[in-house]
Order: sequence, then C-alpha cells, then structure tokens
Amino acid sequence: MRSSMPTRLKKLLMPVTKTLAVTLLTALLSAASQAEVRLPSIVGSHMVVQQGMEVPIWGWADPGEKVTVTMRDKTAAVVADDDGKWQLEIGPFDPGEPCSMTITGANTIKLTDVLVGEVWLCGGQSNMATMLKGYADQDELERIDFPNIRLFKVEMNSTDEPQKDCQGSWTRCDPSSAAEFAANGYYFGKHLHSQLKMPVGLIHDCVSGTPGEAWASPETIKDPVYEEFVDRFRQNHPKYLEATREYEQARRSFRNAKQQWIANGSQGPKPELSAPRPANTGHPRGRPSGLYNGMIVPVAPFALKGALWWQGEGNQGRAHQYARLLTSIIEDWRKLWGQGDFVFISGQLQNTTTRKHDQPVGGGGMPAMREAFLQVWRSVPNTGMAVACDIGDKDTHFRNKKESGRRLALAALGVAYEHQIAYSGPRFESMEIEGDTVRLKFNDFGGRLVFEPLRNHSGFVIAGDDRVWHWADDVQLDGNCVVVRCPEVKEPIAVRYGWHVNPCVSLFNEDGLPASPFRTDDWER
Repeated sequence: MRSSMPTRLKKLLMPVTKTLAVTLLTALLSAASQAEVRLPSIVGSHMVVQQGMEVPIWGWADPGEKVTVTMRDKTAAVVADDDGKWQLEIGPFDPGEPCSMTITGANTIKLTDVLVGEVWLCGGQSNMATMLKGYADQDELERIDFPNIRLFKVEMNSTDEPQKDCQGSWTRCDPSSAAEFAANGYYFGKHLHSQLKMPVGLIHDCVSGTPGEAWASPETIKDPVYEEFVDRFRQNHPKYLEATREYEQARRSFRNAKQQWIANGSQGPKPELSAPRPANTGHPRGRPSGLYNGMIVPVAPFALKGALWWQGEGNQGRAHQYARLLTSIIEDWRKLWGQGDFVFISGQLQNTTTRKHDQPVGGGGMPAMREAFLQVWRSVPNTGMAVACDIGDKDTHFRNKKESGRRLALAALGVAYEHQIAYSGPRFESMEIEGDTVRLKFNDFGGRLVFEPLRNHSGFVIAGDDRVWHWADDVQLDGNCVVVRCPEVKEPIAVRYGWHVNPCVSLFNEDGLPASPFRTDDWER
C-alpha cells in the first residue's frame, strides 16, 4: 500500500522525527547510566563481612536516590548525597551458611556466596607481598582447599590523590588464588581459620620495595621530620621516569637488533642493551602517601578485625624515625576506618644473613629497627608483635613464611581474641644492677623462661662506663628473671640482647617463642 502522506510533508517531518528520536534515546541512556547503583570492588560476591559489628556498605548512585541493602533478615536504607555517594551500616551478623546480599536502587545488584567471619588486612612491603607460590612446594599448593577462606588482592596503585576505588575481586582460597596471594597472609589466615573454626577474609594490600612513608596519610607526611624524604622523592621521580623511557627505548632497539642478528646467522658482534635498568630511587611506589591514597583509602571503611604489617627494610637508615612513623600509620588507618582502635599486629624484622659474627654488637640499622617495633608494641594500645630474629636466612625474603605467619596468628589470637595462649616470647621489662651482675626482669608471656643458646654465645652483652661491649655468657635463670655477668666488666651499667643483624638467640618461653632483642641504654653505638 502506498502512503497517502505527500512527499513534501515527509521531507519536512523527517529531520524533526530523527532529531526527536535521537534526543529521546540520549535522554533515556543518560538517565539509565546516571541512575545505576554502583559498588566499590571490595564489596562483592564471595566476600567475608566482619562478624559481630555493624558492617559499612557504600557506593554511588544518583544524588537523592534511595538505596536499600538487604542481607539475611536485616534491611537498611539511605539516600545518596549531593555527590551521589551513599553509605549505610547493616548488621551485626553471626557466622553461618553462605548467603546473598541485595542492593536496590534504580537497579538491583545481587551479591552471592557471602560469608560472615573475621576480616584482616595484610599490609607492608616484600616480606608480606611475596606470593605463596615462591614459598610452598607444588604438592602443598595443589592440596589447598579452604572454601571458607576468601582472598582479595588490591592491585598496585600509587597516586597523589585519594582514590574512590581499586582493582580487585574476592575469590575462594584454592590452589590458583592462593598461589598469587601473600605467603605470610595465607599462613596467618590458615592458622587463624583452624583455631577459630569460622570463615576468614584476607585483603592483600602490600607492595614490595616500599618505604613506610608511602603508606602514611598526607597529613602525617606534612610533619617536618619527613621533609628530607619527600624532597628526595620529588627530585628523583622525574629522573626515574626519564631513565625508564630511555631504558624501554633501548630495549626495543636491542630486541630488533637481536632478531636481525639471529636472522643473519649470528654473524658479527652480538647486540648489547645500551641503557641500564632504572634504579628504584624515584620509583612511583615510593611516592609519599601514594599507596595510602591508591590502595588503603579505596578499601576503607570495609569492616576489619585488624591489620597485619610486615615492613621496615625500606626504612633502614632511618630507624630513629620509624617508631614515630609506624605509630602515625596505625593512627592514620584507624582514623580512616572510623571503627575504633582495631588490632594491629607487626612482624619484627627477621635476621637477614646466616653469617656468624664474633662482634658483640653490630649490624647497621637493623637492631635499631627491631627496637622501633618493640617501642610501638609497648606504647600503642591494641597492638602485637611477632618476633622473627631466629627464622631468617641468607635471603632478605626469608623462606620460613609458614612460621612467621603462624606467629602473626598467635599474636592475633592473644590480642584480638584474648585466647589464653603463649602468643609472644619473653619481653624485657626492667633491669637491676647487683654488684658485678645484672638482673633482667621479663614478663610472663608463655610461662617459664628457657635458656637455649643456638650459637656459641648467649646473645647477652654487658658494658661499663667505657661503653665497650663484652659477651655475658655467664647466664642464670631465676624465675622470670635472667641474671647475667661478665668477668671483664666489674661495674656493669648497661645490657643488650640480640643486638646484631644476625643475633645470637638464646632466650625463649616454654612454647619455643623467642624473646625480642632489646637494650637498656640509649647510646648511639
């Protein structure tokens, strides 16, 4: 059938009709995209939500849009603010079978396989970031099957501005996901799971080769004490970027030249790479507050039981600042989460060589770094520490992550869950001088003291007014005290224990946990 509409009228209406259609379609698409409720990556299927507390859930929607969250028998609702940000709290919940969470606004999101249990963030540098596949044998990896342990790995991101979201997703703990996860975090979670008999969620939020300043807030870094560090990064970062550009350009030329050389039958001089690989100085991961902005801010305020921390190698040489810095990092993170003084467990730095040393004291800044961790444990509430000065080896990235992870878990069980266990080795408390002997009093972590030298010396050294250190190998145990003396020092005034990069270790509790290195003086050497 032919249309009765005149041809001229059709031509007049056609542009109007097309314009109207495009306008309507654009409006519909714009409304749909603006109204869509979105969630951060950390809130997703397979996640673990923290038991026993109201759980923050947040995201984005249209300004003024009502968002409702439902999980099990609980429902909470909120209206998005003028910027489209919304946040509410729902719960508390008890552990139980996997369940779903539904988020409803203009659209509906359904998260599945959600568990309720204990959530811990795993932070720091390489000895936290190194992955399980480098520390477990193939047979152990293949046997991993913990459906009630869930893993979330935050992708590396260092920025000058706080980020709203991060890259990552929750997965079940199986051979594939565990292999790429923090070894220390995995062994921590495995031990915690076996002791608590409930789901455990672990957040891998760590980057190798990073200084502590990268994980502190911008407010902390404004402290003049860090001015030199900040200035050095700002000066070196452009140099790093330029060196990286030159290296990548040289590497491309090298690859092309090598391919041509091979194609010509390997005749003539073999091509060589003309530019060195850039040094880490000025690397983006060392940006002051960069990892705090890019990796910590986006996962807050996801409810936590606590945080683990294994970092410090990147701050050697600045041990005099480290106790202050670590205290500030703990305060920064607690303030950001806004859920009170959640538990913070640190790994005290391990011995990093197997070489034996005859000197009573030594090892550069490593002993002082260990002292900084001890100071934080003593002074900051709700903190714990895992001593590792007896389980290191010739590699900075020591292999015995199974034991260090277990010790982190013991500290968590004692501090966060108040289990009546030996969760730390003996900790020095006070000193009394008795003539030519020194009485050192320890707390009662783990029952009676055990003296068991692992090398030729006791690890205890004594000095008098001349500040010359001598081995104190005459050691006696008396209840919760250690009594030490040295024939060469008739009038002792100071004692140190384990004050070396690879210390002689001798003092334990009944459960085999070592005492932390310590000193009673404040001398520079």
